[in-house]
Amino acid sequence: MRRNMTMKATRGIIGAIVLMAAGCTVKNSAGSHSLPVDGLPTIPAGACLFVGGPSVIPGGADTSYSISDDVGDDMDIAVIDDAYACDPTPSDTAYTTGVGSIATSDIIPATSTYNLAISCFNIAASCIPTVDYWDYD
Repeated sequence: MRRNMTMKATRGIIGAIVLMAAGCTVKNSAGSHSLPVDGLPTIPAGACLFVGGPSVIPGGADTSYSISDDVGDDMDIAVIDDAYACDPTPSDTAYTTGVGSIATSDIIPATSTYNLAISCFNIAASCIPTVDYWDYD
């Protein structure tokens, strides 16, 4: 039994060395952490809404989200530090802008409390996207 565990550990170490030599990043992670979201928010035209959080995320973590939108709503989306207002800008983490569905990820700069924010820039109609997920590794 002990020999079996030693062989598994050795193979794991060798595998990590091969991945690093190939240019891959090896993470020591407990896995993906799902964050709370409002799955089907209604965001009035011209308004911003926090659709996820507030959640504490450690600095250096990789955060990702997926937003589905079948009707072409015009939205800005980002992960915003809780100390700031709901107003996604290019300087925010995982910022995206445009029309339709999006899935993206980015690195959290510092341990803090964050929200997933969506601004709706439709002329008259509310944005009604589906927040598929928001998580971090």
